[in-house]
Amino acid sequence: MYCRQFIIDGLRRKDACLFLSSSMTEEEFSLLYSGIDQSLSKNVLFLNPFGSAASKKDIALKSLTSIKQIRTFIGKRTVNSEKREQQQSSIRIVVDSLTHMSLVSGERAMLNFARHLFELVRQSGSTAVCTLAASDQHLDKLAIFAQAILEMKIEEKDNRGSLSRGLRLLSIKGVHHEPQWVNFAILDNGDLSFSDQSASLPMLSCTLCGKRIVNEPITESDLVFDTQDCVETYKKLAGAYGIDLVETGLTSRAFNVSFFFVDIVGLSDPALSVKKQIQKIEILNKLISSSDSFRRVGHSKRIILPTGDGMAIGFLLNPELPLELGIELHRKLRQYDRNKSKDDQIHIRVGLASGPVYRVTDMNNVQNVWGPGIILARRVMDAGDSGHILLADRLAEELIALKDEYRSIIKPICLVYEIKHGQKITLYSAYSDEFGNSELPVRVPRIH
Repeated sequence: MYCRQFIIDGLRRKDACLFLSSSMTEEEFSLLYSGIDQSLSKNVLFLNPFGSAASKKDIALKSLTSIKQIRTFIGKRTVNSEKREQQQSSIRIVVDSLTHMSLVSGERAMLNFARHLFELVRQSGSTAVCTLAASDQHLDKLAIFAQAILEMKIEEKDNRGSLSRGLRLLSIKGVHHEPQWVNFAILDNGDLSFSDQSASLPMLSCTLCGKRIVNEPITESDLVFDTQDCVETYKKLAGAYGIDLVETGLTSRAFNVSFFFVDIVGLSDPALSVKKQIQKIEILNKLISSSDSFRRVGHSKRIILPTGDGMAIGFLLNPELPLELGIELHRKLRQYDRNKSKDDQIHIRVGLASGPVYRVTDMNNVQNVWGPGIILARRVMDAGDSGHILLADRLAEELIALKDEYRSIIKPICLVYEIKHGQKITLYSAYSDEFGNSELPVRVPRIH
């Protein structure tokens, strides 16, 4: 019923909606949506790719076919939105349920399906809800992909057999959260009705204007906004440097920071146990904290932001430090990976950039930073593959002008590389026989 509500809300907003089930027939699906306007119910695509499969092998193949169907669905909706030259509608996907899919197709096929699905969702900016039983043994493996985990419970309320239904946000990635149950009821028309929402749910404030967000928040670059106007203003600010931001409602002036952004390649692979993933993160943290380029900078002159499978480190004074840290870390990892098994080796990619950031207060009343500098470092890192140390043009050109040794190791690899929101930069790569990756990243076109 929660998935039904999620789809109906999307249809009312004119979102593109897809419902995939490994157990439901098309007739059962139609019955589930029989109570809503038929002009709306026709706009949701239903898939059950396993109905005609005769064996687990056939079902495993069908699961891969369904990924292709989802990719086609997303592609068509994106093209249609661009042709209409209107604001692109969102895409909502439901998979109900991964637990049942694992039973009919086998564990490996289900995890492979989930990995491809989450990558599709991430790349397209879609929103997906996947259900599974709370006791499912795969919960830990699947949780590493999820931005948030919701838990539902049904209890007998009294001796007359009436039921009490509850929902809580169990966790949300990157945010400290205390789970609280919110009671809900199912109305006669099938809609969900929540009680005590204002008292139980966390209050969100617009990152730009600071106002409390009453309606559904608009997300952009992992930040939340109250209106589309705030989003557009943020985009303009993200391209500006050295601007006084007090007038926009933010808490301080911008200051320039040189960023080192790193993550572990392949950490989200479902084949890796959660214990192994945590171990790799802890080793990476230890190697960074033991590096001379990190240790010689005082706490007040650097910013550390954990990102789950890596971290962002900002240096306030010396623009050489991000590159020095990248080189030093590569050398430490080469020594660490020597004689290690493939599963135990740690492979990273690094993005370096400089730019303005400014201080904001998060939902936990903790001082943090955000801005074009850290966002650009993340975009540059995302362009790389295992072993790459990539640099945005501003920082690379500053370093090349600083020392001859930087000129010999920092090379342009793409004169016009387009990152998110149409921003174009010249992309550089730092490498030698001892560090970096001399190969061109897969996402980067060749220079011409």
